[in-house]
Amino acid sequence: MDLLAGAGSDALPRRSALFLERTARSISEVQPSLDTIPEVIIFLEVLGYNNRTAVENGFRDLFDVATHLYPILDHYVDRSETMAHQQQSMFIPVPSLGSRVARGVGLVFPWVGSLAVLFFFGVSLWLVYGLPLSITTSLIVGLFFGLLVSEGPVQLFQRIFSFYYEQYNLSEVRRAMARSALLGAGLAALVDALIYMVSLVAHIPFDLAFLSMVAGTTILLHRMSYVILYSLKKFAEVVASYAIALATLVFVYTWTYNLIPLTVTRYLVSLSSAVLVLSILPIYYAYRVITVRTAESLGRKSGNPLNAMVANKHTIMSNFSVQFWEGLPYYLFGMLFFALLFGDRVLSWFFNPNHLANGIRLPLVFNATYHLGADIALLVIFPAAVAQFVIMSPIAEQLSNLVTRKKVWEMKSVDGFLRYRYGLTVSVSAGIAAAVAFTLIILSHHVEAIVGGSAKSVFVLQIASIADVFMVIFMANCLFLIFMNKIKALAGITAGGVAILAEAGFILSRYGFQDIVFAYLLATAVCMAISYQFVVWALDRPGSLFFSRYI
Repeated sequence: MDLLAGAGSDALPRRSALFLERTARSISEVQPSLDTIPEVIIFLEVLGYNNRTAVENGFRDLFDVATHLYPILDHYVDRSETMAHQQQSMFIPVPSLGSRVARGVGLVFPWVGSLAVLFFFGVSLWLVYGLPLSITTSLIVGLFFGLLVSEGPVQLFQRIFSFYYEQYNLSEVRRAMARSALLGAGLAALVDALIYMVSLVAHIPFDLAFLSMVAGTTILLHRMSYVILYSLKKFAEVVASYAIALATLVFVYTWTYNLIPLTVTRYLVSLSSAVLVLSILPIYYAYRVITVRTAESLGRKSGNPLNAMVANKHTIMSNFSVQFWEGLPYYLFGMLFFALLFGDRVLSWFFNPNHLANGIRLPLVFNATYHLGADIALLVIFPAAVAQFVIMSPIAEQLSNLVTRKKVWEMKSVDGFLRYRYGLTVSVSAGIAAAVAFTLIILSHHVEAIVGGSAKSVFVLQIASIADVFMVIFMANCLFLIFMNKIKALAGITAGGVAILAEAGFILSRYGFQDIVFAYLLATAVCMAISYQFVVWALDRPGSLFFSRYI
């Protein structure tokens, strides 16, 4: 009471002092941090005070009340509790372990599901081994070409979509969606034109070239359409969509045997049915993005119910050439990484001893023997990729929360956090990959006996399993270096790996196409070693690199 009575130039009457005390306590309980007199006035008005209330309690107006209140508010505030509250409000929620596992499964499920259907049902989104070899080759060439061309745009637009969606900027999300559609259409036309020109030069029948065009265009547009789902983090919907599509593919192919006896026609009908199922979600969410007015309508929470982020159609338009230039390293890295992962298979088509497919001589022919071993070996990568996603995906949020709690002189703890997180990522993912690879190598003869294969397929499986362990470690290095903004170095490392794969593959193919797998082994080992050296350099002062990029 003495404190209140002495506040200001003149002593206050008892009634005015009691009024100030009650008001100060109310404010400190609701809003403990008001830094200026205007803020105090605004908050008094929010609480329902006005000039009439001020006069009734012995003050001239609300400004007079605020002038007396401001110097004494700290007396009623527990500063330790206030600072804890402020720190808590700055914390970024970290997704739970279960949520991260589900998202990781959503990322790899399309590949795992396709392999499962391929090897256990004899049919996949890619090919049917029962099809004529010429048809199979046409489909797989179109598929790989479409995958290669689409990987760069997927990397580019997923970053753009996510960036603007996190900012609640639906206008730019819509522009990015339109630009993605235009680029996808342009790339599809380019893919078709290249396939057609190659078919003319190599004297490939038009019907086979047309199948390659359809396969390449379909996979390209499909992958680019799913960027919006991954950006909106609709991982559960992605898993459900692929599961239903794969089930539809198997069901239509199996149960239309009497209705459509021709194998090629039945496969294309079943494939078209699966593609239609996969197209439902992208169309739905594209419509939602176009029609909604707030980011909250798409599931993006602002954390403040008074701050609904309304989409404004008249925002300043971003410059796509600048976005493309900034995202070019990611664009190139995505394409080169895909080429590194699957380039050995393409080489096996060139050096397949059989270049006749149903009486037609082709420059490259699908090599089922090599694919059986190399594709099964991919099972080494998938569980490790889920583990890497679970460990690395919340690192930005966790680092931000760590920095919020630390004093300036404690910032070296960021270095320890980043070093520990990298070590955890590499050790866990490499351990999982090594365990799966060891299992595949031990059971390789049994696995190939189940899915059908030869001694060469078993040999490819065993060597490719070891190479994929190196690939998993390289992927862990990639995740860390991308987080540390070393994407240009990664693009260069991956380009070198592709060059090694191509050159060594051509040399080793003289001893048999199965030896191309050693080129893949060498390329992955070199990429792993060089990327690890870059990680060592980054780990010298990881906190400085983090603050230079994010703070």
